[in-house]
Amino acid sequence: MGQSPNSNDYNLEDIGLPFLQGNADFTKLHPRPRVWCDTANKIAEKDDVLVSVRAPIGSVNIADQAYGIGRGLCAIRSNSTFSTLLFYFFIALNEELNSIGTGSTYTAISVDDVKNTHILKIPPLNSTPSPISSTARPHKSTPSSRRNSVKSNCSRNTAPRSSTRPSPEVSIQTRR
Repeated sequence: MGQSPNSNDYNLEDIGLPFLQGNADFTKLHPRPRVWCDTANKIAEKDDVLVSVRAPIGSVNIADQAYGIGRGLCAIRSNSTFSTLLFYFFIALNEELNSIGTGSTYTAISVDDVKNTHILKIPPLNSTPSPISSTARPHKSTPSSRRNSVKSNCSRNTAPRSSTRPSPEVSIQTRR
């Protein structure tokens, strides 16, 4: 979760890190900062998933560089290469995150609320069966068989995934 520095430490002259107080600078994918800060206490690193934790709860972006983050944001860091996957999972969790928000002046969620979301409880990939058997092979595609090729290739018996694949581990930045 972020932390807000003294308001005297903000600037518009690109001094320090770009600073995001909440989701006001969010676009569809990456933030476009308007304010900078040279005393940011909490830092989101490149590829962290940024989640709005104050009203409006659940807006999501991916950090395309290091950012100082304020109280309205949470940075989720993937310990592997799953940032884009996390981005889409948090978009899908928007309704759940909004349903657990509390507060009389504005709704907000806590770091524990974020940590308890379903996405952060994924089992390691090497313990999950693959939806496609390692023996499933595509067959020659003809106009009449194209419709059924996915179904016929994906409905075979499942085989465990290789144990060499990384586990989708994530961490929530609460201190920096």
